[in-house]
Amino acid sequence: MDKKKGSWESSGCEKGGISRSFANSAHMAKELFSVEEKNGRPRNFALSPLSIDLVLYMLAAGLQGSTLEQMLKFLGSESRDEILSKSQNMMDVLDTLSSNEGENDNVLCMVNGIWVDEHCPLIESSQPDESEPSYMKQPNEPSYMDQVLIKIFKCDIKSNVKFLENAIGVVDEINSWANDASKGLIKNLVPYGVLNKESGLFLANALYFKGMWDYKHKFSEDQTCEKHFYTLDGEKVSASFMTSVWKYHCKSFDTFKVLKIPYQERVHGKFSMYFFLPESQYGLPNLLEELSGHPQEDYFNLEEVKFEKLLIPKFDFSYNFDVAATLKKNRFPSMEDSKDFSKMVKIRRGVPNFATNMFQKVVIKVDEKGTEAAAVTRSDFPRSARSKRMSFVADHPFMFMIKEENSGLIFFMGSVLNPSL
Repeated sequence: MDKKKGSWESSGCEKGGISRSFANSAHMAKELFSVEEKNGRPRNFALSPLSIDLVLYMLAAGLQGSTLEQMLKFLGSESRDEILSKSQNMMDVLDTLSSNEGENDNVLCMVNGIWVDEHCPLIESSQPDESEPSYMKQPNEPSYMDQVLIKIFKCDIKSNVKFLENAIGVVDEINSWANDASKGLIKNLVPYGVLNKESGLFLANALYFKGMWDYKHKFSEDQTCEKHFYTLDGEKVSASFMTSVWKYHCKSFDTFKVLKIPYQERVHGKFSMYFFLPESQYGLPNLLEELSGHPQEDYFNLEEVKFEKLLIPKFDFSYNFDVAATLKKNRFPSMEDSKDFSKMVKIRRGVPNFATNMFQKVVIKVDEKGTEAAAVTRSDFPRSARSKRMSFVADHPFMFMIKEENSGLIFFMGSVLNPSL
């Protein structure tokens, strides 16, 4: 990728290769599985690590004090300047990758948005104090709004929002924004009753991806068949499985296999979907544990093979979760001290604390033609030895991932525990 346009590698985020980013993403997937397991009946889940990172970087760039220190540790950065540099490079890469090539072609869209309550407005460009002698005047630091929201993240900014007086109207506006940004996949992002008199800021990122399988890796609907899928609780359900006679890139490891299916190439991007299939019907928990520990570059250095049998289930599901609660064990920052937000907004007197919420909703569809996926992440801040012929039969729980090969960015990740849901 053209480094003048912005290279993810040049930002310093990928020192050590894809492994660190992959491990962090796999760790989030493992935590989501733990949450689902505790609920008693695990369901399909998905997340967009990239969308979460975008909201966290957008937020971190405006913090200070102990909250900034916590965020820097969580994001693996040394300073706010490093956050700004990484954010700019990340957005440059996404700007290069983004396209809208037509309804039936590959599409990648990304937008950021912020809604700000009228009682804690964004700090705009500072004006020089004319009462000071010229020799005492200090160069003005660009405001958070100018430097971060506008210049780097190109945010849709909605200021002077009435969270209290017009909460229903604001919810409708945010949900309409999410619906448009996700091409209609993400509906009802924010439920009524979430915004109230304590609400101050609402940050959001929306990602939409539509990828058609590469011409040499298409699936024919005529070949799709009904077979059994075996769940973690020992049940078997009927599911529609895609199959193909094409050659694919695949590799066997000790306890699982990895399969790559490329999408049609773009001018500035090369996307692929990876399937991580445990050998055992009950192997998904151990797989997630292994991948979140010390992932290897070999996971993506695959060999082209012709399968004796290839079966992948179609799936279509949505998933939403509390990001902050899920990542709490991973030292997710506690953002409660209002003064640490004073570079971003004007804090009213008598508002000592903020309460932090962060949520994500993901929709993903995989069929014979390709993949359609969307994610919206929101963060609101209320003021308070193998044979020559290999088989890949995904008839039990597995993990998937959508990655852009040149940048190493992981756009979506998740697990299918029951494709019939």
